[in-house]
Amino acid sequence: METLKEQVLALVRAVPGLTDREIADRLVGPAAGQQSVNQAARALASAGQIHRPDRRDGKLGNYPDSEAAQHIETPIPTGPDQGTTSVLSEDDVKRKLQSWLEEAGWRVQVAWGRERGTDIEAQRGRAAMDNRGEGLRLT
Repeated sequence: METLKEQVLALVRAVPGLTDREIADRLVGPAAGQQSVNQAARALASAGQIHRPDRRDGKLGNYPDSEAAQHIETPIPTGPDQGTTSVLSEDDVKRKLQSWLEEAGWRVQVAWGRERGTDIEAQRGRAAMDNRGEGLRLT
């Protein structure tokens, strides 16, 4: 069985930019504390295997060190037998949608975390899109 540090490193390599809370949710469950993940991530950062800058939303993200990542062959744990889940956080979904929309030529504004307001607003030419209320609407 992989150590928590190995699991954190594998997840950070697979999904760069996750916060300690988002990593803890995926590896040990949403009800679990994030302290053990924080300790593992700090140890990985001290060893030069990841770096932990602020993300655009102001939260601390965990990113693989590109040089260290070339030398690590740790597979990401999957399936219930590994004690992990494949649940995406709301901000994960927003990041994916933002990236997809921007690649399609949309200008996108995102309300990150618990920020109030419309979660996603996008414009392209005269078309506008938002997710006020239920679902996504295009005007």
